[in-house]
Amino acid sequence: MHHSILPLPIKKNNILSVSKSIILTIFILLVAINFIGCKKLPQLDRATATMIKQSYTNTQNIINLCKVVPGKKEDIGKQGGYWNMRIASDPMTFNTLTARDGDSRMAIDWLSSSTVTYDVFTKKWEAGLVSYTIENDLKQDRQTIICTINDNALWYLPDSGKTVPITSEDIAFWFNEIEGDIALQHPGYAGHFVQMEDSSTAQITIEVLSQKQYQFNFPRIASDPILEIANDFGPHFIFAPVKKEAYQKSYKKALTDLSKKNLSQQEIEQQAKEIASSAAAAAVNNLFSINSDPKKIPTCGPFYIDSYQPGIKITLKRNPYYYLKDKEGNPLPYIDGLIYHIIRDDESAILEFLNGTIDTVGIPHEKLERLLEEQKRLDFSIYFGGAALASSFICMNQNPVAMPQNSFKWFSQKEFRQAISCLINRDEIISQIYLGLAAPNNDFFNKANSMYNPAVQMQYGYDPNRAMELLHKIGMRQNQKGQLVDKQGEVVSFNFSYASDSDTSEKIASIIAHNISKAGIDVKLKPTDFQKIVNSLIKTYDWEMVNVSLGGNYWPTGGSNVWQSSGNFHLWRPNQETPATPWEAKVDELYNKGRFASDEKSAFKFWNEYQELILEQIPLIYLPYPYSFRAFNNRWENITYDILPGYKEGVDIRYVYLK
Repeated sequence: MHHSILPLPIKKNNILSVSKSIILTIFILLVAINFIGCKKLPQLDRATATMIKQSYTNTQNIINLCKVVPGKKEDIGKQGGYWNMRIASDPMTFNTLTARDGDSRMAIDWLSSSTVTYDVFTKKWEAGLVSYTIENDLKQDRQTIICTINDNALWYLPDSGKTVPITSEDIAFWFNEIEGDIALQHPGYAGHFVQMEDSSTAQITIEVLSQKQYQFNFPRIASDPILEIANDFGPHFIFAPVKKEAYQKSYKKALTDLSKKNLSQQEIEQQAKEIASSAAAAAVNNLFSINSDPKKIPTCGPFYIDSYQPGIKITLKRNPYYYLKDKEGNPLPYIDGLIYHIIRDDESAILEFLNGTIDTVGIPHEKLERLLEEQKRLDFSIYFGGAALASSFICMNQNPVAMPQNSFKWFSQKEFRQAISCLINRDEIISQIYLGLAAPNNDFFNKANSMYNPAVQMQYGYDPNRAMELLHKIGMRQNQKGQLVDKQGEVVSFNFSYASDSDTSEKIASIIAHNISKAGIDVKLKPTDFQKIVNSLIKTYDWEMVNVSLGGNYWPTGGSNVWQSSGNFHLWRPNQETPATPWEAKVDELYNKGRFASDEKSAFKFWNEYQELILEQIPLIYLPYPYSFRAFNNRWENITYDILPGYKEGVDIRYVYLK
């Protein structure tokens, strides 16, 4: 199963609570589940694999054996019971700032609520913890958003049972001192800046008006400003003192240490500030480590963490002060709590599900046929979730830091990237990995995106002959040994990293390496611990080609830290002070033109050009969308399998209740 990394701004509207529709065409709008768990399953022998693939020749027959319940039911439920789920490994932290892996986020995401929420079907924003009004000054091209915090918005401290009101200081501190602190490398940092019409850069600011009211000031009128202000946040009263104390202590020490060096006073102060900023960032990043008492972590979400037993489970309980109610005013969630059982491999997870230990499990495609038969005998149902909203991809490093010079030279040429894309046989991946239960992926924006245009398609699909033409164009030829060499006679060879504990990633990497090797390219498969991959992508940059996945976006402006050249998750070359290439500069320009377009027609034009440019340069080479299947125990009501909104396990657990 694929790991996902969390590169997008950590705002709840990326993992949002949103409303849903129940039209059948939702199939193409659903996000694919990254099936929880990643230990290797037993390899299928060729005869078994052939038999399974033959049984799936008619995909619709498989879907017809599943329940299809997209949309959101809001039956009035009753309280009680624990929902049991599975994660594949122990969390690495309880700190939202440092939790980048899915298993760590599974628990802590329940401790927060977004300021506003988004309905992906009506494409409208709704009040969450705050309500808002937008004021546009057309003459000055300025925009103001005044936000008012819900009176019922509280922090709950489970260790003491006390509550603390959520205030404007919480929001302002998080925006300025967490997201807005470059030393913290927060994914939301890039979204704070606005490119003006004269190409200068201005910053969005926040102003505290009162305890319950604050204001965002935009230097330009944004086409979708609510996206910019929809965020999760932490408690000011915990994070601010820790950051301030660490900064002051480090600054004072740095001044003393630096005064002993031959530096000017200005240099001393500048360096002392940089040292102190790093120390302050480290201090807040070290909060709520895995060794912390989880009951000391405040929550404003539907649950709090009651206990953590390493290697066994994490138990969350209902937050009695959660602000949201159902249509009749009953407190949500209905369940008393949820339990994450730590189950390392898929086979064990399926057995635990069949034994009733957990209430839901993702179904690997090769296990689907067997479990479709089991649901007739046992009391559970398998749901079909449709094609993915996002898929995995391969990426080639274009960052000269810590990578071989030859690889940097090859990867920096668009023709090389295009050729690699033309060498990858996606149909082979669909048939061998997903047993036919997947769809091609030639888009950039997904079908749920408000600016999706089916006419904008990637033009570098499987075509080995075209691949060789592109390689010849940049002076690459096969030598007498059949090896591909560049203009300087260097053999084209590089490492290909993938998650070592992911069976799916290993199989995909093997197919891709075999495809690419047919052009004479020496691809060295490099199974790597997933956390090391993440560290390489965001810190050390010592990688060449990698297979990972990112989350999907409902909005064209989503992923600002990925697609803007200054973004800290601009994977192929992050944190650029100025764009390294003309095409990246053009992407930045089009991003901001689309972001601040005066009308939808203009925005559509800019976003089309934006997509076309990225699909021409293909810094990320996307792989097929897998179809999603998940089993649920029938003891629960109000189950809808709809992972488009980002709910855990594809179901809004706040509304689930026992029969």
